[in-house]
Amino acid sequence: MTPNTDGTLTVLGQQLTTRQVEELMHQLAQARNQMQPPVQEEVTADMPVLVQHDADFAVAQTQTPERHVSFGLRHLGFGWIFFTFSRDRAKFIGEALLQRAKA
Repeated sequence: MTPNTDGTLTVLGQQLTTRQVEELMHQLAQARNQMQPPVQEEVTADMPVLVQHDADFAVAQTQTPERHVSFGLRHLGFGWIFFTFSRDRAKFIGEALLQRAKA
């Protein structure tokens, strides 16, 4: 697919704005979550992936009693995607990233 010169995208004969494309992607992600088989739990060498180099990120603490940590990554195609982790899991992720950065 290639965007139109006016910044829209034609999908199935319908011109969509960037906001409409984002909403469609959101709806598709929600639908995919309910489909079978589920997304694979492990990444394999033959799995197609989209890589965003040097992605912007954001870290926030949730306002819940559990005080989970939210971690967001900015993908130029998908937009901002946030994940929420327990504090222990967030610490584990941070340590794993540091370990890989040293290698």
